[in-house]
Amino acid sequence: MPYLRQMSPRRRNPRNTAGVLASQDAPSRSSRVLLVGDDSGIDLLCGMLETLPRKARGRAFLEVATAADIRAVDAPGGVTVTWLTRDSRRDGLAMPGELLDRAVRAWLSEMIVTAEHAQDLSPWFAGDAYCIESLRRTIAAEQVGQA
Repeated sequence: MPYLRQMSPRRRNPRNTAGVLASQDAPSRSSRVLLVGDDSGIDLLCGMLETLPRKARGRAFLEVATAADIRAVDAPGGVTVTWLTRDSRRDGLAMPGELLDRAVRAWLSEMIVTAEHAQDLSPWFAGDAYCIESLRRTIAAEQVGQA
């Protein structure tokens, strides 16, 4: 079963037994959002993208097995949705989460250049891939979403 990681290393939600971290702000209230998910979290993240305010800005990285799994999403114009397909590699051997991990880390290295940039971003994670937890820890170390 997929899980949703709402980033804020400040406190753990005691009511949630799945280990979801509580967020100070919902994505709809943040200046910028980062949504990251694999196959098992696609429905959840697509739903979130479609309910964001039309003025929302940010990035969504969604990893799926094949191009046939890509779907149309009515995301706000300021949110770039990037679909990563594991079958797109020449050798076809991309492991679940591999492309997602690379893409998100590359984007973070380009976009988070000051503490203000980090604080202005509300990251959300959904999925089963091992990299989800690793990326969550990386973002927490960068103090993303912390005021």
